[in-house]
Amino acid sequence: MHTVNLKGKYIVLAVVVLVLLVGVLAWFNKPAANLANTVTVKQNGMELQVFDVAALQALPAVDAEATITSSKEADESGTFAGVSLQVLLNAVNPTRLSGHDEVIAKAADGYAIAFPAEELLQGENILVVYAKNGAPLAGAEAGGVGPFRILVLDDAFGNRCVKYLNEIEVK
Repeated sequence: MHTVNLKGKYIVLAVVVLVLLVGVLAWFNKPAANLANTVTVKQNGMELQVFDVAALQALPAVDAEATITSSKEADESGTFAGVSLQVLLNAVNPTRLSGHDEVIAKAADGYAIAFPAEELLQGENILVVYAKNGAPLAGAEAGGVGPFRILVLDDAFGNRCVKYLNEIEVK
């Protein structure tokens, strides 16, 4: 009888240790929070410029009627306001894409998608969106998809429409 009770204690101890280990690893692996509501432009890991909503609104705006089709969530339709990703990168440096192969859009939740540099040269196809139907995009903490997101107008599905956008890196 005494060994059965001892086995139960070891099992409880092992479960507690595993729960603590999972908690610690989850804390270390959590995505960096974007508390400042900004999007940072980087090149090869080096920070070049940080944009907030006001800085993006100061760039030439693009309004686009679009529907983001999703296989997991409800489709999202509306008038999106933002700035062309190409214009945003040109605001940092007009020759930013010269000699580079891709631009990676990264989200606060860890999701990332790469766009070939030549696709950005198509003009107003890829937008950094900050508003929908005249209202700012709410952040994840408020149940939204912002404060910034990528919208790819020519895509049939929304798998490249990055929610919670907080970093753009030129590689």
